Amino acid sequence: MALCGLQFNMANLIILPLFLGIAVDSGIHLVHRAQEAPTAALLGHSTGKAVLLSSLTTMVGFGSLLVARHTGIFSLGLLLTLAVGSSLVAAFVVLPLLLELFPLGPSARPPQRLTPSPAPPGASSTP
Repeated sequence: MALCGLQFNMANLIILPLFLGIAVDSGIHLVHRAQEAPTAALLGHSTGKAVLLSSLTTMVGFGSLLVARHTGIFSLGLLLTLAVGSSLVAAFVVLPLLLELFPLGPSARPPQRLTPSPAPPGASSTP
């Protein structure tokens, strides 16, 4: 905020949950895709492209507020454009690194028991 010359005000504090919702939503979609295909590149699938396009169009929409002469509207546009851009970078740079450190594939799950469990004592195996 200090780099852009913005100060926190009531409007900026109100829109922070909006930004967090967008960032979490993108992360959930990418993690879900990584669970389906752990070895594939995130951006190579339709999910990665959809998250990229969604974030870019959101940035363009909020970026249109940058032409406003009103300083409050301008600061909202700048803050949200930078926030969505940083969440986009985090989704495609930080999230894949975290998925490498903490894999979600079948090897990360605990092994399942393949043999049937023995019958409890006193139970007969015949009907």
